[in-house]
Amino acid sequence: MEISKTKIITQQKLAVPKPYGIIWDMDNTLLRTHIDFRLMHKRVCSYLAEKNLLVPDYAQKTTAEVLMEMKSFPYYDADYGAAAWSIVRDVEKMGMEEAKLEPGVLEVLAALSQEAHMVVLTNNSQVPAEMGLIENGVIELFDGIYGRESVPDLKPSSAGVLQILGIFSHVPRENWLLVGDAGIDARAAIGAGIAFGSYTGSRQEDLAIYRPVVQFCAWQPDCAREIINFLGYRLGK
Repeated sequence: MEISKTKIITQQKLAVPKPYGIIWDMDNTLLRTHIDFRLMHKRVCSYLAEKNLLVPDYAQKTTAEVLMEMKSFPYYDADYGAAAWSIVRDVEKMGMEEAKLEPGVLEVLAALSQEAHMVVLTNNSQVPAEMGLIENGVIELFDGIYGRESVPDLKPSSAGVLQILGIFSHVPRENWLLVGDAGIDARAAIGAGIAFGSYTGSRQEDLAIYRPVVQFCAWQPDCAREIINFLGYRLGK
Protein backbone atom coordinates (compact mmCIF):
# COMPACT_ATOMS: atom_id res chain seq x y z
CA MET A 1 0.00 0.00 0.00
CA GLU A 2 1.26 3.45 -0.92
CA ILE A 3 1.74 6.13 1.70
CA SER A 4 -0.68 9.03 2.34
CA LYS A 5 -3.91 7.39 1.20
CA THR A 6 -5.96 8.59 4.18
CA LYS A 7 -8.42 10.55 2.04
CA ILE A 8 -8.95 7.62 -0.34
CA ILE A 9 -9.38 5.19 2.56
CA THR A 10 -11.89 7.53 4.23
CA GLN A 11 -13.95 7.92 1.06
CA GLN A 12 -14.13 4.16 0.68
CA LYS A 13 -15.09 3.54 4.30
CA LEU A 14 -17.74 6.30 4.32
CA ALA A 15 -19.57 4.30 1.67
CA VAL A 16 -20.43 1.82 4.44
CA PRO A 17 -21.76 3.98 7.31
CA LYS A 18 -21.55 2.63 10.84
CA PRO A 19 -23.34 3.82 14.00
CA TYR A 20 -20.26 4.41 16.15
CA GLY A 21 -16.90 6.12 15.89
CA ILE A 22 -13.66 5.49 17.79
CA ILE A 23 -10.66 7.82 17.64
CA TRP A 24 -7.37 6.21 18.65
CA ASP A 25 -4.17 7.72 19.93
CA MET A 26 -1.20 5.86 18.47
CA ASP A 27 1.92 5.87 20.68
CA ASN A 28 1.60 3.42 23.54
CA THR A 29 -2.08 2.89 22.80
CA LEU A 30 -1.93 1.07 19.45
CA LEU A 31 1.81 0.82 18.88
CA ARG A 32 4.44 0.19 21.52
CA THR A 33 6.96 2.76 20.41
CA HIS A 34 10.17 3.87 22.04
CA ILE A 35 9.89 7.60 21.47
CA ASP A 36 11.78 9.36 24.25
CA PHE A 37 9.41 12.22 24.96
CA ARG A 38 11.62 13.57 27.73
CA LEU A 39 14.58 13.76 25.38
CA MET A 40 12.38 15.41 22.77
CA HIS A 41 11.18 17.99 25.27
CA LYS A 42 14.70 18.69 26.51
CA ARG A 43 16.17 19.17 23.03
CA VAL A 44 13.32 21.34 21.78
CA CYS A 45 13.32 23.53 24.88
CA SER A 46 17.10 23.93 24.74
CA TYR A 47 16.86 25.09 21.13
CA LEU A 48 13.99 27.49 21.85
CA ALA A 49 15.85 28.92 24.85
CA GLU A 50 18.75 29.79 22.55
CA LYS A 51 16.31 31.70 20.32
CA ASN A 52 14.49 33.38 23.25
CA LEU A 53 11.30 31.55 22.29
CA LEU A 54 10.82 29.41 25.39
CA VAL A 55 7.33 29.86 26.83
CA PRO A 56 6.68 30.34 30.57
CA ASP A 57 6.11 27.17 32.60
CA TYR A 58 7.58 25.09 29.78
CA ALA A 59 8.50 22.33 32.21
CA GLN A 60 4.79 21.72 32.91
CA LYS A 61 3.84 21.66 29.22
CA THR A 62 4.15 18.96 26.59
CA THR A 63 6.45 19.48 23.63
CA ALA A 64 3.41 20.04 21.40
CA GLU A 65 2.08 22.73 23.74
CA VAL A 66 5.46 24.46 23.86
CA LEU A 67 5.69 24.48 20.07
CA MET A 68 2.16 25.79 19.61
CA GLU A 69 2.62 28.57 22.15
CA MET A 70 5.95 29.75 20.75
CA LYS A 71 4.06 31.17 17.77
CA SER A 72 2.65 33.88 20.03
CA PHE A 73 6.07 35.52 20.40
CA PRO A 74 6.26 38.73 18.32
CA TYR A 75 9.69 37.76 16.99
CA TYR A 76 8.69 34.20 16.10
CA ASP A 77 10.00 33.17 12.72
CA ALA A 78 8.80 30.23 10.63
CA ASP A 79 12.40 29.08 10.18
CA TYR A 80 12.75 28.67 13.94
CA GLY A 81 9.55 26.64 13.99
CA ALA A 82 10.77 24.42 11.17
CA ALA A 83 14.06 23.79 12.98
CA ALA A 84 12.25 22.91 16.21
CA TRP A 85 9.95 20.46 14.40
CA SER A 86 13.00 18.91 12.77
CA ILE A 87 14.28 18.07 16.24
CA VAL A 88 10.92 16.43 16.99
CA ARG A 89 11.04 14.36 13.80
CA ASP A 90 14.55 13.13 14.57
CA VAL A 91 13.50 11.85 18.00
CA GLU A 92 10.30 10.36 16.57
CA LYS A 93 12.25 8.53 13.89
CA MET A 94 14.51 6.93 16.47
CA GLY A 95 11.55 5.89 18.61
CA MET A 96 9.49 4.48 15.74
CA GLU A 97 12.18 2.00 14.73
CA GLU A 98 10.89 -1.52 15.28
CA ALA A 99 7.61 -0.26 16.77
CA LYS A 100 5.26 -3.16 17.46
CA LEU A 101 1.57 -3.47 18.19
CA GLU A 102 0.52 -3.28 21.81
CA PRO A 103 -0.05 -6.87 22.99
CA GLY A 104 -3.61 -8.01 22.30
CA VAL A 105 -4.70 -4.90 20.41
CA LEU A 106 -5.02 -6.60 17.01
CA GLU A 107 -7.96 -8.74 18.14
CA VAL A 108 -9.64 -5.70 19.70
CA LEU A 109 -9.21 -3.61 16.55
CA ALA A 110 -10.46 -6.39 14.28
CA ALA A 111 -13.64 -6.79 16.34
CA LEU A 112 -14.35 -3.07 16.69
CA SER A 113 -13.75 -2.31 13.01
CA GLN A 114 -16.84 -4.36 12.18
CA GLU A 115 -19.10 -2.04 14.16
CA ALA A 116 -17.41 1.39 14.32
CA HIS A 117 -15.55 3.86 12.15
CA MET A 118 -11.95 3.72 13.33
CA VAL A 119 -9.67 6.76 13.06
CA VAL A 120 -6.14 7.42 14.32
CA LEU A 121 -5.35 10.91 15.62
CA THR A 122 -1.71 11.39 16.54
CA ASN A 123 0.62 14.31 17.15
CA ASN A 124 3.24 12.35 15.23
CA SER A 125 4.16 13.20 11.66
CA GLN A 126 1.77 11.75 9.06
CA VAL A 127 4.05 9.52 6.99
CA PRO A 128 5.89 7.78 9.88
CA ALA A 129 2.51 7.19 11.56
CA GLU A 130 1.15 5.54 8.42
CA MET A 131 4.35 3.55 7.98
CA GLY A 132 4.13 2.18 11.52
CA LEU A 133 0.57 0.97 10.93
CA ILE A 134 1.42 -0.45 7.49
CA GLU A 135 4.43 -2.36 8.78
CA ASN A 136 2.31 -3.89 11.53
CA GLY A 137 -0.43 -4.89 9.07
CA VAL A 138 -3.32 -2.94 10.59
CA ILE A 139 -3.79 0.18 8.46
CA GLU A 140 -6.71 -1.37 6.57
CA LEU A 141 -8.66 -1.59 9.83
CA PHE A 142 -8.82 2.21 9.99
CA ASP A 143 -11.00 4.69 8.16
CA GLY A 144 -8.40 7.44 8.34
CA ILE A 145 -5.02 8.38 9.80
CA TYR A 146 -4.53 11.99 10.91
CA GLY A 147 -1.02 13.10 11.81
CA ARG A 148 0.02 16.59 12.74
CA GLU A 149 0.22 17.82 9.13
CA SER A 150 -3.44 16.80 8.60
CA VAL A 151 -5.13 18.75 11.39
CA PRO A 152 -5.42 22.45 12.30
CA ASP A 153 -3.83 22.07 15.76
CA LEU A 154 -2.28 19.31 17.84
CA LYS A 155 -3.70 17.61 20.89
CA PRO A 156 -4.59 18.78 23.54
CA SER A 157 -6.47 21.03 21.11
CA SER A 158 -9.82 19.57 20.08
CA ALA A 159 -9.38 20.80 16.50
CA GLY A 160 -8.40 17.39 15.13
CA VAL A 161 -11.28 15.66 16.88
CA LEU A 162 -13.76 18.20 15.55
CA GLN A 163 -12.35 17.79 12.05
CA ILE A 164 -12.91 14.04 12.24
CA LEU A 165 -16.44 14.48 13.60
CA GLY A 166 -17.17 16.74 10.65
CA ILE A 167 -15.96 14.15 8.14
CA PHE A 168 -18.02 11.38 9.75
CA SER A 169 -20.98 13.67 10.35
CA HIS A 170 -23.55 10.86 10.18
CA VAL A 171 -22.27 9.56 13.54
CA PRO A 172 -23.81 11.53 16.44
CA ARG A 173 -21.33 13.11 18.83
CA GLU A 174 -22.59 10.99 21.72
CA ASN A 175 -21.64 7.86 19.75
CA TRP A 176 -17.93 8.72 19.65
CA LEU A 177 -15.14 7.61 21.97
CA LEU A 178 -11.49 8.69 22.02
CA VAL A 179 -9.05 6.14 23.44
CA GLY A 180 -5.61 7.25 24.56
CA ASP A 181 -2.97 6.98 27.25
CA ALA A 182 -2.39 10.60 28.27
CA GLY A 183 -3.97 13.77 29.56
CA ILE A 184 -3.69 15.50 26.18
CA ASP A 185 -5.97 12.81 24.72
CA ALA A 186 -8.52 13.36 27.48
CA ARG A 187 -8.48 17.11 27.01
CA ALA A 188 -8.93 16.80 23.25
CA ALA A 189 -11.93 14.51 23.75
CA ILE A 190 -13.56 16.54 26.49
CA GLY A 191 -13.07 19.79 24.61
CA ALA A 192 -14.88 18.32 21.61
CA GLY A 193 -17.71 16.98 23.74
CA ILE A 194 -17.03 13.27 23.27
CA ALA A 195 -16.28 10.49 25.73
CA PHE A 196 -12.75 9.52 26.73
CA GLY A 197 -11.44 6.03 27.43
CA SER A 198 -7.97 5.39 28.82
CA TYR A 199 -5.38 2.72 28.20
CA THR A 200 -2.58 2.24 30.68
CA GLY A 201 0.47 4.05 29.38
CA SER A 202 3.70 5.67 30.45
CA ARG A 203 1.87 8.82 31.52
CA GLN A 204 -0.96 7.24 33.43
CA GLU A 205 -0.49 9.77 36.22
CA ASP A 206 -1.92 12.43 33.88
CA LEU A 207 -5.29 10.68 33.95
CA ALA A 208 -6.06 11.05 37.64
CA ILE A 209 -8.14 14.17 37.09
CA TYR A 210 -10.07 12.96 34.01
CA ARG A 211 -12.58 10.15 34.85
CA PRO A 212 -12.48 7.99 31.72
CA VAL A 213 -15.72 6.20 30.88
CA VAL A 214 -13.81 2.98 30.21
CA GLN A 215 -10.31 2.13 31.37
CA PHE A 216 -8.06 -0.73 30.32
CA CYS A 217 -4.85 -2.00 31.86
CA ALA A 218 -4.21 -4.43 28.99
CA TRP A 219 -5.82 -5.25 25.64
CA GLN A 220 -7.92 -8.40 25.85
CA PRO A 221 -10.70 -9.67 23.55
CA ASP A 222 -13.46 -8.60 25.95
CA CYS A 223 -12.27 -4.96 25.76
CA ALA A 224 -13.98 -4.65 22.37
CA ARG A 225 -17.30 -5.78 23.79
CA GLU A 226 -16.97 -3.40 26.73
CA ILE A 227 -16.42 -0.48 24.35
CA ILE A 228 -19.38 -1.44 22.13
CA ASN A 229 -21.58 -1.99 25.19
CA PHE A 230 -20.75 1.53 26.37
CA LEU A 231 -21.44 3.08 22.97
CA GLY A 232 -24.59 0.97 22.53
CA TYR A 233 -25.87 2.12 25.89
CA ARG A 234 -25.46 5.73 24.82
CA LEU A 235 -27.22 4.94 21.54
CA GLY A 236 -30.07 3.46 23.50
CA LYS A 237 -29.63 -0.14 22.44
